[in-house]
Amino acid sequence: ILPALVALALGAAAFTALGLLLAGTARPEATLAVANLLWVLFGAVGGTVFPARVPGVDLLPSGALGTALRAALLRGQWATDQEIDAGIVERHFYGSGGPKLAALEALLRGIERAQAGGEWPSFRVGKLKAAYNVEHIYPQSPSTWEPDLRRWRQKRDDMDERVHALGNLTVVTAQHNKKVKNKPLREKQTEATLVKAPMLHLNKGWMSAERWTKKSIDERTRSLARVAKAHWDRPSP
Repeated sequence: ILPALVALALGAAAFTALGLLLAGTARPEATLAVANLLWVLFGAVGGTVFPARVPGVDLLPSGALGTALRAALLRGQWATDQEIDAGIVERHFYGSGGPKLAALEALLRGIERAQAGGEWPSFRVGKLKAAYNVEHIYPQSPSTWEPDLRRWRQKRDDMDERVHALGNLTVVTAQHNKKVKNKPLREKQTEATLVKAPMLHLNKGWMSAERWTKKSIDERTRSLARVAKAHWDRPSP
């Protein structure tokens, strides 16, 4: 943050000096017109908002300011792929300690778009009245899953630790969410709940799974993370 503040202070000083020079050499009407023109040009192609694409722009005050801010902020805020992979399995993506619903929606929508390729069904996630809801494949109240967990030789503690993992979350219609709720895996898969709604790519894997275990969740978490990292490439400073 400190380098960014220093860059902002130097940029403010440079642009203030430029403004005073312009005001002292041009008529008031011309000063206003030229100042507005420079503001648009610096913002659009001057390297302040977007990285400069034209050689030499970085030498301008606007280009130098944009480069300095990106170097100070992006390098310190964007996690590397290794850092993401190291904690992705244990991280909660829902509920306390997870991202806000809007951020989770954006993440899942981006993954869906990347998996679908060309045409993809845009969706909005919200509460029960919304068109789509976030669904826990292994539910938050898993009492009906006990027989399956015993048959799959899964410890409930291991599954409970992963209930809010990325690999255990998907997006379904509000109708689907209302009907299946905490039902066992097989009933979630066979329930005809996607009527009048396109089949999301997010659901194509788990809908055909024979079992849903801690390994299944971890593998899907890593798989979705790979899709997300490819979809949102880490920006260059």
